Amino acid sequence: MRLDRWLAVVAGLSRSQARSAIRSGQVQLQGQCVRQIAMQVDPGMQMRWQGSDHLFSESAQRYLMYHKPVGEVCSREDAHHPLVFDRWSVAEGQHLMTVGRLDCDTSGLLLLTTDGQWSQQLRKPGRHVKTYDVLLHNDLTEIMREQLLGGVELRGEAGRIQVCWLEQQGDRQVRMGVSEGRYHLVRRLWAAVGNHVVALHRSAIGAVVLDEQLAAGHWRDLREDEISLLDVSNSECSK
Repeated sequence: MRLDRWLAVVAGLSRSQARSAIRSGQVQLQGQCVRQIAMQVDPGMQMRWQGSDHLFSESAQRYLMYHKPVGEVCSREDAHHPLVFDRWSVAEGQHLMTVGRLDCDTSGLLLLTTDGQWSQQLRKPGRHVKTYDVLLHNDLTEIMREQLLGGVELRGEAGRIQVCWLEQQGDRQVRMGVSEGRYHLVRRLWAAVGNHVVALHRSAIGAVVLDEQLAAGHWRDLREDEISLLDVSNSECSK
């Protein structure tokens, strides 16, 4: 992690404030004054700022599970909708980033973190299969199932895109897995086979399942075992 980002996280500063503090010589790293804002900090290093010592460890990063409700957007600014980041204070929320996105009309599991490298790795296509619960406008047909499992062509996308697996929960209710994170992918897939998504909920990312005790609009830190599950590459399109 860069020194300026670490200082911002532990001190509740903006990134510009952290950079200013480092450049002005207010920060010591390993007992030495440093002015390099982009210096990389490794586990075990000690930083001193305003009389307080901070030891850098992997736990200095934040890894959160959030139950996103319908109506919130995963952006920093929106004139018409509440923001996911409104759930945190300005000082804390400014350092968080969403790992991918859920659109305004989709609820469910959303991961947030301060760890940019971790976020980037998780967003790679095929890294983890994402599980969605879908309420459809029309009944699921065998033709639709075969088309989705065999691959569907979407406008503006190269090649055919197929779902990893599909389970019918009711006439119009299905649970499905996709390994891609393209824009409105699930809704576009169903539209391509002649159906329409009424409601969409993401219930899992890889082996990490949305906590049933977590009400919509609430969050908690990921457990160490959940972080480990997400760090294990899973490129297989299977359940």
